[in-house]
Amino acid sequence: MSEVSKIYHYCSNETMYKIIKNKQLWMSDISRSNDYSEMQIFRDSIFFEVERAYKESPFKFDYKNAKGISAIEKLLHDVDNVISFMQKDGSFTSFVVCFSEKEDLLSQWRGYANNGYGCSLGFSVRELRDYCNNNGDLIDINKVEYVNREQCDLIVKDKAKEILTAIKGQKNVIINLFPSVKSNNEKIDILLNAFMVSIFVSFFYDSLKYKWDTFKEEREWRLYFKEINKEENLFDEIESVPEWQKLNKEWMVLNHKIDFYVRQDCLVPYFPLELTELSKKPIKSIMLGPKNINYEKDINLLFKKMNLGKPNIKYSKISYR
Repeated sequence: MSEVSKIYHYCSNETMYKIIKNKQLWMSDISRSNDYSEMQIFRDSIFFEVERAYKESPFKFDYKNAKGISAIEKLLHDVDNVISFMQKDGSFTSFVVCFSEKEDLLSQWRGYANNGYGCSLGFSVRELRDYCNNNGDLIDINKVEYVNREQCDLIVKDKAKEILTAIKGQKNVIINLFPSVKSNNEKIDILLNAFMVSIFVSFFYDSLKYKWDTFKEEREWRLYFKEINKEENLFDEIESVPEWQKLNKEWMVLNHKIDFYVRQDCLVPYFPLELTELSKKPIKSIMLGPKNINYEKDINLLFKKMNLGKPNIKYSKISYR
């Protein structure tokens, strides 16, 4: 089956107006949404599975004065604690915006478009992919893969084997990278913990591509950051930062870009994706929901005012009152 050419962002009329007026799509902090649980889809089982895989194929390993399976358990416990702390302080997150392959879907009207009073905005998959490519490996767009429990278990088992291989060889990697710590087990353990945290965090970011199959009707796509650094230096002036920091793609993309809005008395950070970086006519179509009472002429005027071209305006065929 060929890939779809357009995907659709469902939203209220208020959000649609902000998108068009500001010429921006807001990629919101997922830790402030119901979707945050999906970054945890593998969390409950991956640590257990790494332990199980080690018991099946043990090797010589020590960490913090423990050996064998006790050392593995202690390392995984420390990694889990670090990631839990990152969750609590909001640093383990991503900025995300969601789409659907379906332009006219009842569940989307209900859940994301003000109960049918809103609309769905059509975007080009090719243009969104080009945008990701222009931002290096920092931003990605993927069609969500819907999995059941058995499929989830297989993904976790395969990843656990990869992680165990990394654990087995990581100390040699550390010593090769930092020869000065060769005889300092405490520093080696600290670096090992940091490396393993990055490996697990990367895996959890990757889980944004997955969702339980009970939601497969949504036919969802996600545009998301594969890593986020919510440090205050994101607002440093570029002239004042060291040269090495300017080589950091994440810092360069996010510098002075993160903004905020308030939702239910909660401050929500977001990254504004500039629509003009997609194309001169980034919004290809707009479908009015089954309860939407906007005039087509008014929508055309708004697009004309903002110099976004003339959209292909459609009307929902769903009977929903």
